Amino acid sequence: MEKIKAIWSWFLDGLTEAVIACADHMRTRRTIRLLLDTKPASLRDASGKELAQVRPPQIEPADARQKLKGVPIDIVVPESLVLRRDLNQISAESAPFVEAFARHQIERVTPWKAADTYFGVATTRLPGKPPKLAVSIHVVARRLIAEVVGSLSELNPVRLRLLLYRPDSPDPIIVPVTEQKSRQMRIRRMVQTFVLCSFFLIAARLVLLSWQITSLQSNTADIDAQIEDQREALATAHTEKSAGFTGESLAAMRKARPRAVETLEAMSAALPDDAYLLSFQLVGDELHISGVSTQTSDLVPALEGSKRFVDVNFAAATTRLEDGSANRFHLAMRVAPRAGLR
Repeated sequence: MEKIKAIWSWFLDGLTEAVIACADHMRTRRTIRLLLDTKPASLRDASGKELAQVRPPQIEPADARQKLKGVPIDIVVPESLVLRRDLNQISAESAPFVEAFARHQIERVTPWKAADTYFGVATTRLPGKPPKLAVSIHVVARRLIAEVVGSLSELNPVRLRLLLYRPDSPDPIIVPVTEQKSRQMRIRRMVQTFVLCSFFLIAARLVLLSWQITSLQSNTADIDAQIEDQREALATAHTEKSAGFTGESLAAMRKARPRAVETLEAMSAALPDDAYLLSFQLVGDELHISGVSTQTSDLVPALEGSKRFVDVNFAAATTRLEDGSANRFHLAMRVAPRAGLR
């Protein structure tokens, strides 16, 4: 059971990350950057065009606030504001816990408490056995960019994060400023709901399909049995023809023993459009059927009105389907011979 839970959690986490990555990729062109190393700080689009200037708590021009609301924003932090420290090497197996490890080291290697900083972690895999990781921590004091973050937060950006560029790498360390975990959990719940609903719909469809196949096979078997009975009757009639079996006696037999296919066709024509059969059993001229209809009260008049079925009555009480959409019925009747049958 624990293994199944682990696989399920792994599947959801992977799917959630994929959804977030796709969403972020689709917003890439709209992401704007705040350059802190300019005076005043400048908001620019991907092409480098200046969109606004930030002079906390003001954002100029005044109409820029409305234009930039809800847009993802990256704050490019200059190297002069970033404190970099190397931490002790750790086992490569501890990689999933490196962020927690770095958080506990902040107060030891910096003058600030962890809660008073934004920090990111960079790791480098070292050769050797067992493999280890070189860990470096990059810290920015919150107070140094608090006014800028406050001004940008008023724009309600869908994503606000810091980009800490390093001299030894072209790729920045990305530090979320807005609460990324809440976003991730929200998307994870949405993904889980979607996956579960999809599974339930597929399972329900398979159950319904299996039930329909079983019902069809049952109906087919009943009809095949009736056809076989008719074949035997015709064979008997052919054998007895030499003993004086006449056309009139054959017609009388056909009147007394209606054919299953013709009876089924007459049943189909007589039943209302909202009704369909689940079972069909014909023994002699005694016919028993069951099915589903939204208007069970119309069934008896419809069948008797066809003149092909007499003594129509309910063989059992009608029952409501589980979803409440219709009623299940059971009818018994006699099949009258066709008029004019010779």
